[in-house]
Amino acid sequence: AQRAVVETRKAVLGRALELHQHGLDRDAEQREEDRGRDPADGAHPPAQRPVTQHIFPADSYIEGGHAKAEIWSDPETFAERRQNFLEAAAAIGAVADSGDQAAFMGALKTLGGTCKGCHDSFRAK
Repeated sequence: AQRAVVETRKAVLGRALELHQHGLDRDAEQREEDRGRDPADGAHPPAQRPVTQHIFPADSYIEGGHAKAEIWSDPETFAERRQNFLEAAAAIGAVADSGDQAAFMGALKTLGGTCKGCHDSFRAK
């Protein structure tokens, strides 16, 4: 059962990365075209769903996997890092619509920092 949870976790995170990359590619290609449009008109991709909330259930740690035991032994810090990621991801969407390249790159750097901050503590090398 634990192996099935791990395989699901891998699939969900892999798909989330694909969708994220698609969104960044789309923003780069269509930012000029979309500028000034109302987000409600469907021109913008939907916000990413918070995928990490339910893919680390209790007792799903597997020795030797990529997820460290600290995810389960320190769930408060893991939840905080997850929230930092979600806020940084939301900020990317907000600045992408502004057309401000410097702000977008700063937001992208912040997002990358949240990934690193979580992976440094919670992902096995």
